[in-house]
Amino acid sequence: MNNYYEDYMSGVKAYQECSYENSIYFFEKALSVLKFAGLDKETENDTYETGYYNLGNAKKEVSDYAGAIECYKKTIDSNPSRADLEKIYDSLRECCFINYTDMSLKTAVKYLNICTKYFPKNQEAFINKGIAYANLKDDYNSRIAFETAKKLGNKDAQGFINKYFK
Repeated sequence: MNNYYEDYMSGVKAYQECSYENSIYFFEKALSVLKFAGLDKETENDTYETGYYNLGNAKKEVSDYAGAIECYKKTIDSNPSRADLEKIYDSLRECCFINYTDMSLKTAVKYLNICTKYFPKNQEAFINKGIAYANLKDDYNSRIAFETAKKLGNKDAQGFINKYFK
């Protein structure tokens, strides 16, 4: 029998109780049987997106940043323009910056580019894109990102321009 809902709610409860390893267990279990739950497509998609977001949050809590990144990518890839998922771009970026490898910074840039495509007024996404590009030694795109944030009214953008481009 498919108990995805019970497993999912057990994951939520475990997360709320700060039992992150148990939360991960239950979220993974629920997501593994989701496609067999007989849900309508819209409910299944919503559950998939929120499930992977919650799983990513639990993995982030136990410092599994690579695992969290993969979960956040699945959430975003399923519906990159969904407005209530905009915050997930920042969660993914945070994990990528903590990992701080060229590969994770490139992942951050890729998803921040998607974010700014769908949410072109997201000043923080442009600032973070500028930081990621700067750390990848891509001065051209870094400056463009910071300048865009400045044009959008970000008060910190000029400080980043001064810091990275003296």
